[in-house]
Amino acid sequence: MKVFSMTNLFLTQHAIPWDLKHNLLLKICLTVLIVFAVGFAETGFLPALVILTLLAFFVAIKPSRSLRFIRQYPIEMHLLNVWLLFSFATGFFISANLDNFFEGIGRTFFYIFICNFIAIILLNRIELINYIIAGLLNAGILQVLSVHLGYGAEYAERTGRAVGLNSNPNSLGLKMVYASAAAVFFLLLRKNRIIFLIISIALLIAFFQVILLSGSRKALLSMGIVLLVFIPLYFTKNSPRLNLKLILIAPAVFCISAILAYYFLPTLLEGTVVGDRIDMGNERGGVEGDIRYTMYQFGLELFYDHPLVGVGFNNFRNYFFTGQYSHSDYVESLSNTGLIGFLLYQSVYLILFIKMLKLFFNSKDRYTRLYSAMGILFIITLKVIGAGVILFNTPTPLVVIAIFSALAFHLK
Repeated sequence: MKVFSMTNLFLTQHAIPWDLKHNLLLKICLTVLIVFAVGFAETGFLPALVILTLLAFFVAIKPSRSLRFIRQYPIEMHLLNVWLLFSFATGFFISANLDNFFEGIGRTFFYIFICNFIAIILLNRIELINYIIAGLLNAGILQVLSVHLGYGAEYAERTGRAVGLNSNPNSLGLKMVYASAAAVFFLLLRKNRIIFLIISIALLIAFFQVILLSGSRKALLSMGIVLLVFIPLYFTKNSPRLNLKLILIAPAVFCISAILAYYFLPTLLEGTVVGDRIDMGNERGGVEGDIRYTMYQFGLELFYDHPLVGVGFNNFRNYFFTGQYSHSDYVESLSNTGLIGFLLYQSVYLILFIKMLKLFFNSKDRYTRLYSAMGILFIITLKVIGAGVILFNTPTPLVVIAIFSALAFHLK
């Protein structure tokens, strides 16, 4: 049963109950928590912000009422928690390096705790989702400002790649992708207003520029996916027959985009950090000349030797000759937790993706289809990013899981 109006959910006073309308503390804490979790994943303030947000949540919603959805807790969230427990139980006994194990499992436990906390908040008050998405967007804007204000200038001078407030340039690029998806999220769900459209396009251009400065190739690819999915959705969002128009418009958009990319993308990337890194990769022999290709091969070999439960959480680096992690969500989960852990973990995304697909194709409500389409966009983007990044090692992908898990619960 729906507990709110889907049409009036976003950015309207009608969707916000009286007990939250006047509770600014929870809104502020939640937004700041997301900004710090996304923008400053290593900050020492994050645990304190979690505690403050938890207290604000219990002030707004009584603890006895806050857990009333526990019996209906989404299956994908249960699987995520089971995977964490499985990783701890097996890794404790089989890890060759317990220091690596405890470092990795402790960090992941904290991020999954945040994921569960946000899911519980949204199960109780889905209207707060716009503050979480706003946090993703504001974190991206903060990163853009940091780059233009010269943060990380020494690293940029040494490597030629911008880092902003991050520890590495790839992280900066991916945060621009998350912020772009958040901007698209709001743009699709707002009524057509020229000023809002101009601001959103300006933000997307700013995020794209920072991706070029970061030199992150996977961020560039992911940004392309966000834009490819966004364009047909934007031009069909007001249609009562969204599915039919989308089917007609989407192939045309993809074909035109492919042609434009073929002729103009090399010129656009010429002289940029991303373009130079693509050329450098080709000179080294393409994919096979990249050390990550060696990591992926080695990870598969580890899996063949330890197929069921892997080598222990965060222990890939203990076997690889450089001491690095695998730089892949798929390889890391497969080699560290084996086939059992891999299936548990990846099924979280698969089940959520299937839920979004069902909502998109089965619902007759235009807004429900838009929300589910955005869920599909976010999940596809995450799985593309996961080819070159460990998703469970950072809070943002887990926050996305919580957001759309709660949305699927309320939309069903």
